[in-house]
Amino acid sequence: MWGLYDILRRCETIDLSPISLQYIWLRLLLAPALAPLIGGAFTDTLKPLLGFAIGTFPIVALQDFIKRQAKDRFNLAGSAEPTEGPTLNQLEGMTDGMLARLLNEGYESVQQLAHADPFKLLLKTNLDWKTVLDLIDQAILFDYTGPSGVSLRTIGIRGSIELATMQQDLHSDDVALVADAKKLVTVVATKLGQDEAGVRNLVKNAFEDVQVNLLWDLWGDEEVKKDHATDEPNPAVSSPPAMLRAQAGE
Repeated sequence: MWGLYDILRRCETIDLSPISLQYIWLRLLLAPALAPLIGGAFTDTLKPLLGFAIGTFPIVALQDFIKRQAKDRFNLAGSAEPTEGPTLNQLEGMTDGMLARLLNEGYESVQQLAHADPFKLLLKTNLDWKTVLDLIDQAILFDYTGPSGVSLRTIGIRGSIELATMQQDLHSDDVALVADAKKLVTVVATKLGQDEAGVRNLVKNAFEDVQVNLLWDLWGDEEVKKDHATDEPNPAVSSPPAMLRAQAGE
């Protein structure tokens, strides 16, 4: 029943991938196997409901449950090395459903997401293209700044591209633009708890980051098409580093 509902829901949202069909029969195998492990604490009348509920859990959640049970029952010791806590939940727009989808595809940390291939992530998760780019953009900023980078959202810096554009403004021919950029560096330094020299280095590294350049180009494709269609330049659209170098004849 849950499998049929999941198929219909995915068809409605144009999100039915081959792997989602495979997960349905996998849940059919896991539910009866896991039910005896959990059912001991429930009455007989609740056990059918429990069996149905198990089949609705994400595969990753069921996998974690099996690991915990094996560790508790057989005293299996985990790694003695400390591990990083979950961070994907700190990205804006990371709902439970989206988090489960990323975990199912093997993206467990912000660092993995920051260095993910946007095209492969699109094909594996079937998320909207702009959502894929935005998540990677946010992940790169988080990878550079850590949790403190979340505070930059209030000043309009949600991702690495907004941070990288500061490099252009700092080296602009417009004196007013440079002055505003320097003020912004001071604000960013305050929010991150760093000195201004460190923020300038952070901005420079983000500007030269290969992954940021790729995202910048991909984000700009649509705007470039619009500008060519109207034959009017759009000064509000920042040019990515690759485009700036090409215009300079480098």
